[in-house]
Order: sequence, then structure tokens, then C-alpha cells
Amino acid sequence: MEPKSARPPDWVSQVASLVTLAVAFYYLTWRLLFTFNKAALWLAIPVWAAELYGVIAGTLFFFMVWHPTRRQSPPVSPGLSVDILIPTKDEPVWMVRRAILGALAMRYPHGTYVLDDGNRPEIAQLARELGCSFLAEEHVQGKAENLNNALWQSSAEFIAVFDADHVPVPEFLERTLSYFTDERVAFVQTSQDFYNVDSYQHRFDVESRRTWHDQTLFFRVIQPGKDYRNAAVFSGSCAVFRRRALEDVGGFAPETVAEDLHTSIRLHARGWKSVYHNEILAYGLAPVTAGPYHAQRLRWGRGAMQVFRYANPLTLPGLTLAQRLNYLATMGAYFDGFQKLVFYVTPAVYLFAGILPVNTLDYAFVARFGLTYGLLLIAYKLACRGHGMALLNEHYNMVRFYTYIKSTAALVLGRRGPEEFRPPVAPDRRPWRVLVPVLLVFAINDVGVYAGTVRFVLGQDPNPLGYVGSIFWATWHVWLAIWAIWFALKKVERRTVYRVPVAVPVRYASEEGDTGIGVLVDIHEEGAGLLVPHAPFEAHRVWVQFLWFDDRVGLDGEVVFQRETPNGLHVGLKLRGLHPETRDFLATFVILFAQRKFVEEMGRPMDPLGAAAWQRERRRAPRRRWHLPVRIDMDGREMWGVTQDVSDRGSLVLFPRPLPEGLTFRLAAWTSRVAHEATVVHSETIDLPPYTLYRAGLSITPAPVSDPVRPVRPARRRVRARA
Repeated sequence: MEPKSARPPDWVSQVASLVTLAVAFYYLTWRLLFTFNKAALWLAIPVWAAELYGVIAGTLFFFMVWHPTRRQSPPVSPGLSVDILIPTKDEPVWMVRRAILGALAMRYPHGTYVLDDGNRPEIAQLARELGCSFLAEEHVQGKAENLNNALWQSSAEFIAVFDADHVPVPEFLERTLSYFTDERVAFVQTSQDFYNVDSYQHRFDVESRRTWHDQTLFFRVIQPGKDYRNAAVFSGSCAVFRRRALEDVGGFAPETVAEDLHTSIRLHARGWKSVYHNEILAYGLAPVTAGPYHAQRLRWGRGAMQVFRYANPLTLPGLTLAQRLNYLATMGAYFDGFQKLVFYVTPAVYLFAGILPVNTLDYAFVARFGLTYGLLLIAYKLACRGHGMALLNEHYNMVRFYTYIKSTAALVLGRRGPEEFRPPVAPDRRPWRVLVPVLLVFAINDVGVYAGTVRFVLGQDPNPLGYVGSIFWATWHVWLAIWAIWFALKKVERRTVYRVPVAVPVRYASEEGDTGIGVLVDIHEEGAGLLVPHAPFEAHRVWVQFLWFDDRVGLDGEVVFQRETPNGLHVGLKLRGLHPETRDFLATFVILFAQRKFVEEMGRPMDPLGAAAWQRERRRAPRRRWHLPVRIDMDGREMWGVTQDVSDRGSLVLFPRPLPEGLTFRLAAWTSRVAHEATVVHSETIDLPPYTLYRAGLSITPAPVSDPVRPVRPARRRVRARA
């Protein structure tokens, strides 16, 4: 669900955009007429062209996000026929299993097809095991042909497409099919998010509940803006198509590696409509390291260039002017690499040779430059509605500038060539291969700073302002390069199966027979993290039993590490001998509850300027995000909850059953001998089908009550686990 924010109305960003563009075009005209260094046109022209490109790209961006749509899905009609297509290629079995289980869990009646490019026997066995149809070809040329092969063998009126690294939520079809009451709607695209929030493209802050990835702006702002112009594009996954529309354009476009963009422009050119539903209804897996990230961006860039050759938006018949501009903005974004390259080397040219792209660098120039780019920054942030992180954008610009340059070669070469595919979790032991261009930028600017300083000290630089400005920008580029290199190396060692954060109470028992209450803090199908009280933990084997959802589910784990934390002892478990039903329960629980809850709680935009005034939480005491089990006692009845945040006066707690506002009860932490009186101040339902939890805001009395709750102590009792 789209986060609720107090973001500024559209007219604020619209006015800021118009004022900024007026100033920017004045600046460019002044630069062209009065500032060129005619003795160094080889430098002056590329720098001005790079600035011109930036302003044109900014104009197209402001046009795209002028008025993002805010759609509400109407009720869906029963009786529609739907097939789910899951194309796969080299993804690991555990990943495909998650996608299939998510598809099968969708509530609206449908058929499910797994389409394996390569006809792998293990995927065929998986499809049979889970009860869905399996279609395979060993020599299909890319994803589009894989989809078309299934399209011609299925018969449903509507076709939903999910990549193998995406897991849909149960209500996906109910939210999307209702738009097809308009007979001219060809497809409905939904927003995308990713459950591995520590990926190469993510940033998140648990305390402030803010998260960002480098596709956030596209899915949360640009796509809704495109939707206003009937120009939303198919994003490769998490979309539903009308069969008749696909048949009208010959199926999914196989001529390019960007079958999503190419199919979209074909449909729009034929007069079909698109709908963008800005709600997260599926969770994917983002590239975890630099290698898969660059391979993915290279494939996207090459695909965009190929689409430009096959279906030039400037000349393709049938498109509206607004659609042409939207497609031009999307395809033109991959020329950013050339602009960044010019900006990265220009300071070094002056520091080495004393050559500027302008004839005079004085304070009047600095004032115009600062005003123009300052306004561009403010207008950009307002237009991004809280999702535009300028500093992080510069980081990723440095990371991928050469990848974008490399991708544009497809505009000249034209041929499709072999499709390079790397799963998001592909091992990446040698990130240096993609860091060579960044290292060169670092070296050129770093040596330039040294050379320029020597020239200045020796009196060979007559322009102090030019020296200071060049030193500033060269140092900035050095810092960006160091940041890019450090971040890529930091992300080398990753788990191949992402462990999802979760906070649910469990009962644990060791092989010694001791038992107690703990918190499951992270989990996937192969391992889990268990938080237990501070105490020596000498067991090598632990059994864990869920206290919520299904108390029949038990896990058998081997202790692989222990680590002291402020909240307790964190015990890492390697799961053993899981029953197939338990494994499938974990696969759906991990995404449809644990990660969905985490991502929605972390849904605040990162940028406070663009989001304007997020309503501040007025608390009388500071709170910390602690996940600790608590027990409440109401007239002899016991129930376990888990805290989300804690202070000395209140707490936010999750419970498996609703608690009415005004209810007063006794509450104690997992190992406490003292209980406090707590009152429910507010409560809300967290509906994450097929799971439901209840969140209660509690006011807690500082003084303990007279009748304390008996603390939980280890007891000689075993917990039975399902083998």
C-alpha cells in the first residue's frame, strides 16, 4: 500500500519546475553567447552540451511527473479466466519455489504455468510437486519467446506475468483485474518492491523507518506520472495483460532484450490503454552485489537502445505527443553516462593544463551557476515527492556511468545478440571488473588535485577561483569514487539465500531439555536467528515452536554461532530435516508475512523535503526499536506479544488477537520478575493475507503493580518439532 504522507500538493512542485526551467534556459543561453572559451572549443562545447542534456532531461522529467495518478482499485467481477506465467532461466530452485507458492496462494481463481528456459528437470519436478503446469523449451531466444510459447498454449482471457524472483501477495488479482472493465485497457502494471533491503541498490534506516532503492523514484513517482499521460510501461513483472491486446500486436515483442518496453510501445501505438496501480502487490529480489547489478542495468540499457531502433518514439505512428515525450525520456536516460564522463574529467583538465571551458571564471559566473543548479536541486526534490535522494543518485551515477555508455553501443550495432542473464543472487567474487572505470576516475582526479596544487604553489596558475573550483569538483569526484569502490567491496560476501527480518515469539528447547521463550528475529528456508535471554547457551541443537499462527510448526536447528546483543543472546541456527509442508509454510511466511510487514513498516520516504511534513510523532519519551517478547495477564488468561519499540512510559506491541482501546492489564517482559500496569491507548489491525496481527500502543505505568507476573524460567520440557 502506498505510504500515507503529508506531501505537498502538485502545484508546489509544478510552480518550482516552471521557475527553475526558466532560469536554467536563461543560464544556458547566457553560457552559449557570452562564456565560451573559443581557444578551447574542444572542451567548451562538450561541457555546454552536457549541461544542455541535463536541462533537457530535467524538462522531460518534470513533464513525466507533472501530475502522478492516485488510483483506487474498484471491486473485481467474478468469473474472469486468468493464467499466471512464471518464466524462469537459471534461477535457483528455492527462488522459483517462493514464486510458485506465492502464485498458488492468490485468492482469485487462476491457473499457474512455470516456463523454464532450458527445460531443467529440477524445475519440472518442482512444478509437479506443487501442482502447477510446466512448459519448457530448450532453445528459446529470450524471455519474450518463452512467454509467447506459453501464451499460445494457454487460453485464459487475462495473463499475469511474474519473474521467478517475484512473489505476489494473495490479493494481487483482486486489485488489478477490476481495471479491465474498460475494454481498451491492455495491461495493468503494479508497483514493485524488494524484500532484500540490504541489497546493492538499497539504503534503509530502521530507527526512522525510512527506506530507499534506486528504483523507488521510478515505481513510486515516474510510473504514476506516466500513467496520467496513458504512457505507463510494462516493467517485466507484476503485470496483468488482456490476451486480445497481446494478440493484436503479435504477442510479447521478441526482437529486443527489453521485451517489456518494446511490448508497451507497440500496444500504445495501436491505441491500447495502460493502467498503473501504485500499490506494492509483489516482492522481488534485488541484485545483492555489483556484478548482477551492472549486468541488469547493461541489459536494460541495451534493450532501450534496441527499442529505439525498432520503434523510434519520435516517428512511430499511433503515439500521442505526450507518449512520445515519455518514451523519449525513458530511453534517453541511458545517455547519462556520457554527461557524467564529461563532468568527471573536466576539473582534471584544468588542474593538469590550466584550461577552462569558459573564457572568464568570476563571481558573476559562480552566482549564476549556483542559482541555476540550486534551483534545479530544490525543484527535483519537490517533484520526487520524498523519493529523490540527490546524494545517493550521484553515488549510483558514479557506479554505473560506464555501464550506461557501454549499453548505448546497441543503438549503433542494432543487433540483439545473446541475452546476458545473471540471477540477482549470482556469486560475485571479483567486483573489480566493474570497478575499473571508477578507479580511472579516481586516479585522474586524485592525481589532478596533486598536479594542480603543485602548479598553484609554484605560481603557474593565475586564476585562484579556477583552482579552488577545480579542486572542489575533483575532490568531490574522488570521494564519490572511493564511496563506490568501498560499497561494492562491502557487498561481496553475501548469503545466497536472503534471511528475512521477523519478530515473532517462539518457545525454544535445547538438547539438554531446557526450554524458554525467545524471539525469532530472522528466517529463511535454510536458517534462522533466535534471540534468547542473556545466559550461557552451550547446546548444539535447538528446537523451536511458533506461538503465533500455527503452533504445530516446529523447527529443528543446529547452532552455528552465538553473539551477545543489547537485547539478549542472538543464536544462529542452520535448519535441519524440514518436512516439505514446513518448508512451504516457511517460504510463504517469509515473504507474505515477515518481509511484507517489514517493508510496509519501513515505507517512509527517505527525503523529508520532497515529502514535506511527515506528521511528527509527538512522544513524551524517546523510544528504541527493540523486539522483546512480553506476556500479558488478564484475569488469569495469558497471551504473548512482541514489542516493536519501547520507552519507559510506553510501547508499541504486536499481538495475535485484538485488544480494545481502554483495556488495562498487567504486562511483564520475558524474564522480568516485575509486572507493570498497561493501558491500550490505540490499536490497529495489520492485515497481511493470509495472516492477521494486531498492533497496540500501550501506556505503561512506571511503578510496578503489587501482584507481579511470574517470570518465565527455563524448565525441563521438550518442544516437539515436525521432522
